[in-house]
Amino acid sequence: LMFEGDGIIISTPTGSTGHSLSTGGSVVDCELDAVIISPLGALTPARPLVISADKEIIINPGGECALAIDGVLVAKAAQGMEIRVSMSESRATFIIFDSDSFWRKLRQRIGG
Repeated sequence: LMFEGDGIIISTPTGSTGHSLSTGGSVVDCELDAVIISPLGALTPARPLVISADKEIIINPGGECALAIDGVLVAKAAQGMEIRVSMSESRATFIIFDSDSFWRKLRQRIGG
């Protein structure tokens, strides 16, 4: 699959509300093992994709680009380089005080 445009956002379900949603992508339930790939400024019609988290994503920049993680510039890449994104063997653990609070808060923030 190929996206051509200004960039892409790769997010986990946890980041789907802050990152993917802002580009027109879906909110993805945090209990799913998934990755959301959202194109930015695509030159041709392109929709965000939700794929299994065990898949490796390979990015081949068409020119010079910047790699940012949570808004922090971590590297630069040039045409011909390959960027590989995959799930870590380490898992994040979150404390959930109210299992309904995520969906209630989301509904309050985005309406509906």
